Amino acid sequence: MLSASTVGEGAGATSITVTGTLNGAARTMGTTMTVEVRSTGDAATEGTDYDTVSDLTLTVDSGETSGTASFTLEPTEWFL
Repeated sequence: MLSASTVGEGAGATSITVTGTLNGAARTMGTTMTVEVRSTGDAATEGTDYDTVSDLTLTVDSGETSGTASFTLEPTEWFL
């Protein structure tokens, strides 16, 4: 789940929170997930239309069924 599913070109830096949820019961040990950050279904190009965002690590702590991680998306506005 994402805190924002779209960010407009003129929006400026926007913090996006990703929530990962485990299937089934909580684990007795923490669980780590890697989240790939990219655009899909549009014409936005990483490094051109928005600053490159590294993949992030999301950890679900022991005894929990979900965890969150955040990143900042910075759109690049083009002036012609």
